[in-house]
Amino acid sequence: MSNVNLKNIRKSYGSQEILKGINLDIKSGEFMVLVGPSGCGKSTTLRLIAGLEDVTKGEIYIDDLLINDVDPSKRDISMVFQNYALYPQMTVEENMAFGLKIRKHTKDEINFRVKEASQILKIDNLLNRKPKELSGGQRQRVALGRAIVRKPKVFLFDEPLSNLDAKLRQEMRVEIKRLHQLLDATMIYVTHDQVEAMTMGDRIVVMNDGIIEQIDSPESTYTKPKNIFTSTFIGTPQINLFEGELKKDGSDWMFDFQGSLIKINSEHYQYQNLEEKKVTFGIRPENICPLDKMRNKEQENIIDTEIDFIEYLGSEMNVHLKAKANIFTARFTDSINLDSKKSISVLFDVNLGHFFDLNNGEIL
Repeated sequence: MSNVNLKNIRKSYGSQEILKGINLDIKSGEFMVLVGPSGCGKSTTLRLIAGLEDVTKGEIYIDDLLINDVDPSKRDISMVFQNYALYPQMTVEENMAFGLKIRKHTKDEINFRVKEASQILKIDNLLNRKPKELSGGQRQRVALGRAIVRKPKVFLFDEPLSNLDAKLRQEMRVEIKRLHQLLDATMIYVTHDQVEAMTMGDRIVVMNDGIIEQIDSPESTYTKPKNIFTSTFIGTPQINLFEGELKKDGSDWMFDFQGSLIKINSEHYQYQNLEEKKVTFGIRPENICPLDKMRNKEQENIIDTEIDFIEYLGSEMNVHLKAKANIFTARFTDSINLDSKKSISVLFDVNLGHFFDLNNGEIL
């Protein structure tokens, strides 16, 4: 296990700046996930750590050793790529052993490590096959096996599951997380899939346009986003956003959005920072409930809506609603026997919502 530290990392290609001053400390044994949209710089960050790209500015450390000028082969890192990069003419066993052979390990040591890794990944019955005889999931396991046999300081994963179907992706998410616990290794994982980030990472690094928007645990990233970008990128269905105005009514605070009015309870964690101004209010779909499910609670913050359409998802349903000029989504865990275009009253759990600055998108 090793810790990895990035200090003010910048990367440019000509006049185009890809990374704009990245600072990141990854603890020894941590599973860190870099997540963000295409072009945000997450894969570039991974390639800089691996030594496949040169740093324009800044410093990269592994175990407090500066590695900017260390050759990739001497960084003691294993990388698993999106396209697996297996040698088609070699068997599974030969693919897994190849890196050890060129590093001149003994035959006995190579055989032991390959056997050990193949048993961990349950591919010991595939050792004599070639890549073309394997399924996508099996090829991914071979790529993982090739990384494991090296016993590196750090594992790097560059969107390794993006070529798999939904079922295999789910299976491999579990396999990689189990592998992390078994090996107790430092792993840095790049993905654009927020489900992978939320389910796999000890911490998540949300990136956007060459900067880090937020570094936090999956739970805190979801429940306490630092800005509008993080709140909208993490979570499916996406958080509902409403532009409106904060107003004081006596001792109470109200949020007025396009003719709808909700009261902000004094228990709200941002209550002390409020002032009268235009803001953006965000609330997750699961924090909007049908009124009859909340009938024993104080009857405030009720919005009369019209159902646009419903997405049935088995154990839950996404209900798309219209209220005056507002269009938003609620997630109900219980079915409601209502046809499309029928009216329903819903209740906003405002205490679980977020107020963002209208100009810069930062949380108030």
